[in-house]
Amino acid sequence: MLKEENQSKFDELLTRIQECLLEQLQNEIQECSKEKLSRIGNHLVLANSLASQALMTRVAILKDLALTLVTEFEAIEALIGSQSLDFKGGINIQEELIRYESALIKSALEITGGNQRRAAALLGLRASTLVYRIKRCQIKLKSETQTAPTDPHQHSLSRSLQTLK
Repeated sequence: MLKEENQSKFDELLTRIQECLLEQLQNEIQECSKEKLSRIGNHLVLANSLASQALMTRVAILKDLALTLVTEFEAIEALIGSQSLDFKGGINIQEELIRYESALIKSALEITGGNQRRAAALLGLRASTLVYRIKRCQIKLKSETQTAPTDPHQHSLSRSLQTLK
């Protein structure tokens, strides 16, 4: 009988210990969760703010790009519209396409300050394709239209170097 009483007390003690540990664990979880939720909330506010700033930046860039495209479209339209086509005498579509392509390339180069890589990106072309089209349309670049150096020593130096080759 004494053994059964001890077993019963032992079981009761074990149950109370389990209940205490479970209660303590639940309290720790709740405290930890409150702290973590607070941190997560702070991170969400910060992330939302950063996302909002990034979105506003993108909208501003798109607005500027749209205005640039409208301006360029109007300029090209004015250029092409001012030169009416004479269908009575016939037209050469290849010449007209090259004239239009040339106007687009010149505008892109002007916008980018002559930077061919940026102009190609603006036109949706690879840089090598733009270079090919510049040559095909016989577009004179600013660097090509500059005159030769006026210093006579530079002429003689370049001639000397060419003769050494």
